Amino acid sequence: MKRNLGAFTRAGCAALFFLSAPVHAQPGAPSQPPATAQPRAGTDGGAQAQLPAAVQADAGAYQPPDFILEPPALPPGASESPVLTLSVADAIQLAARNNLGIVLAKTQLGIARAGVDAARGFFEPALVAGYTHRAARTPPSTILEGTDPNVLFEFNTDEWRAGYQQRTGLGTTLQLDFTNVRTESSLNSAVLPLLYRSVLELRLTQPLLRGFAFDTDIPRAEVLRAELASERAQKDVQAVLLTLVRDTEQAYWDLFQALKSYEVQQGAVQLAEQQLSLTRRQIDSGVRPPSDLINAEGALAQRELELVRAQNVGAQAMDQLRFLLNLPRDEWARPLLPRDKPAFDRFSIGFEPALAQALEHRPELAQRDLDVKRAELDVRVAKANRLPGLDASVSYGVLGQRPGYGDTVDQLSSNDARVWSAGVNFSWTPFNEAASAALEARELGRQAAHTDRQAQELALRLELRAALRSLETAERSVRAAGKFRSLAERSLDAEQRRFLNGTSDNFYIAQRQNDLAGARLSELAALVQHRKAATALRAAMGVLLDDRGVVLEVRGR
Repeated sequence: MKRNLGAFTRAGCAALFFLSAPVHAQPGAPSQPPATAQPRAGTDGGAQAQLPAAVQADAGAYQPPDFILEPPALPPGASESPVLTLSVADAIQLAARNNLGIVLAKTQLGIARAGVDAARGFFEPALVAGYTHRAARTPPSTILEGTDPNVLFEFNTDEWRAGYQQRTGLGTTLQLDFTNVRTESSLNSAVLPLLYRSVLELRLTQPLLRGFAFDTDIPRAEVLRAELASERAQKDVQAVLLTLVRDTEQAYWDLFQALKSYEVQQGAVQLAEQQLSLTRRQIDSGVRPPSDLINAEGALAQRELELVRAQNVGAQAMDQLRFLLNLPRDEWARPLLPRDKPAFDRFSIGFEPALAQALEHRPELAQRDLDVKRAELDVRVAKANRLPGLDASVSYGVLGQRPGYGDTVDQLSSNDARVWSAGVNFSWTPFNEAASAALEARELGRQAAHTDRQAQELALRLELRAALRSLETAERSVRAAGKFRSLAERSLDAEQRRFLNGTSDNFYIAQRQNDLAGARLSELAALVQHRKAATALRAAMGVLLDDRGVVLEVRGR
């Protein structure tokens, strides 16, 4: 009997490592550009990697059986294309590089970062310049200009100007203007027929109530909003990447389980075929009645049906992994073959330490904190907008006026002719209904942001408790399934011995074979579920990327 089972119980034990070294391309694997989410070299990706001190781990008494540790094989005739052999690290690297969700999230981050520069443009300095020419032929309009209404006077003006404008973080508007005017006139009232006039003026305008704050947040509100949006978009990329790594790992182990399930069903078919052959020999020798052949053939047909179903499940699991990896269209025909094996690494962590890790590392909570900051800023801006408008302005200028432009500039620089002014502008909306309504809306928005933050933390508590419970259940299931599989092997061996001695029949053999196949599938599913539960717990704690050595690199601004 042990020789019969040897077809799918050969030894082959290897521990599982997650991104413990740089990923190397496999033979036949497609050439790829440098990844944007790279595994860090030298990180220990086992169960202990990057876990808090509260985590305690031990190998436990359970050891996976040989039929699970043996590398999986593809079903016969899977494809004529070259096989793409993948480790977990390979799968994560490909997914982080190619997955469309990551590409879209990073595109949104680029948009948000560009929005920061766009908002800062409000405070960029601006240079202005202009030129105006005006010519007129007009009769005199005053006695000073002339007494003959039939006489037309020539009047030509050329004006060129340049200036500098900038708004500071305190809301101050700085403006420097340099204006030059050349006037050529035949009017009797003109000082000279040809006259140049230049004015250099510096003007400062400062809001004192509405639109002003000493901490610069109110005048820079749009920039701060853009920066918060950019930071939130970066956390969104991290959240998408965290989910992608978790889903990729789980899809990887789903494919491993599907391929190993096919092997288990294939082994069950071999046992059923051997039992059918033995039954025929016994019938031919007269030891068994011909009716015993029905049970043996029925058992074989049932095993073949399960084999077909297992092959379909494997194909679906392979497509799901291809989807997450976003393989090129011509690569979808290539079979995917997992290289890693699911080790059983027992670890435990209390709820409070796990929650502390999640509060520190989960990007969703960081996003909610950013939403609260944005809401607090909106409230402060809305309060400032309820104030009356009070702007103070002061200006100082020097001027020059001479028949020659050089003399005009000399007088300008001498500071002999000058002008200055100071003033305030006041505006007030007595009822202030629009600003009050806007403030009320912002206050409600702030309450909603705090509530959303609390709801996110509450959902995280539920997620963590479920993840911890799933991991504990999976661990107990692994041990129970291993014991059940061992007993099923011994039970089938004993039943086959009774069959050879003539004290059993094919009905009981078929039952024991079915029990063994089910026990092996249960143990395989329990071990894979334990690995997936461990990954889900690390994802819920927000430490999965660090544990797997995945570094987020976003190129661009």
